[in-house]
Amino acid sequence: MSKFEQEIRPFITHEAVVLSGTLTESMATAMGQARVDSRRYPHREFPHVMPLLLRCAMRMELENYALPPGWTVTGNSKLMGQLLLTHEERAVDLRLLKERRRTYSGGVPPAGHNQARRRAWSGDIAFPFEVEPAEPERTTILWVWDFVGEPHDDDAGFTQRLVHTLAPGSYGRAVPCDLSLDMLPGGGIFDRLEFAGGEDSTDFFHVQLDETAEDGD
Repeated sequence: MSKFEQEIRPFITHEAVVLSGTLTESMATAMGQARVDSRRYPHREFPHVMPLLLRCAMRMELENYALPPGWTVTGNSKLMGQLLLTHEERAVDLRLLKERRRTYSGGVPPAGHNQARRRAWSGDIAFPFEVEPAEPERTTILWVWDFVGEPHDDDAGFTQRLVHTLAPGSYGRAVPCDLSLDMLPGGGIFDRLEFAGGEDSTDFFHVQLDETAEDGD
């Protein structure tokens, strides 16, 4: 049994329940702020603006929030508003990203050519490096969100879930994933893989991988 299955999966499943209420409430506030701030930029012309503003608003919201024990707000906000929630004791990072279901309807897009990103998306799989990493091995969990309804509709909602990838993947092929936990609006989670099963499991994973000007819907 891999380290992920033995240690990280149970930890993330437990912590997702603990975090769900906090992240749902914070996302609702941040989404409202981002909608107001982005109204002067039509979403069809500037699809990257809303996700960028949301990351900024979400960071500011979480920095003023009492997070569950062990979790801290990290990431370099100067890099397109990069936002992570980090649990140092478990060496786990939750990375906030925008899903793009219509663009990547066949599965999770690959990590690209960046070596650090390819390592992060490789799960427990050994990944060749010219030099051994100086820091302890960390686990990256994609914390992905998407719109429910039109981005600027005040009555529209959102989804959030935690996804763990197994490999960097390659263009044109689905990236394998072994975890997808939906955060429910009223708190709590729904484990997609526990109920999905079968050959269609990977069809559930449609996420965009980085915080760039490509962000959109």
